[in-house]
Amino acid sequence: MKYLAFSRAPNYIASSLFEDETLLEYNVITLNEYDSVLRMKEVYDKLNFVIKKIEPSIVVTHSIELGSVMKKDLERLSEIKALIKLACIENKVVYIEARTVGWEKKILGRITKANKLKLLKEGYDIDLRFVDMAPYEESIADAIILGEAVAHRRLYT
Repeated sequence: MKYLAFSRAPNYIASSLFEDETLLEYNVITLNEYDSVLRMKEVYDKLNFVIKKIEPSIVVTHSIELGSVMKKDLERLSEIKALIKLACIENKVVYIEARTVGWEKKILGRITKANKLKLLKEGYDIDLRFVDMAPYEESIADAIILGEAVAHRRLYT
């Protein structure tokens, strides 16, 4: 099975792709539009392209934890999640939302950026600080942790 995981960032979309329990790739979809209508079209077009190209069995996103999301980001996150759902529906792909806080605490101890990056380095030999992904490193780590949790059946949605 192919699992495509999207992280929860309001200004770009980090993703990871697992086939069975193996991490195949990680990436970032950058967003350029500032006008809200054009931005939503851009998000949908890019998500739809990725889902058609990869043909995942399951697409997974984080559930939105209202207590940990800044109010200014909530609208954008909600739009992105709705567009992910729409792209999944149109491509006949299973969509799930997962709450990862308990799992992250279990594997990281304290949930910090440093611990997330340490997990990537030790578990996957990935160091994002020295490549063009550095500005997105925490969101990429979130997408990989989410994808891994679902691929390894550590989360139940």
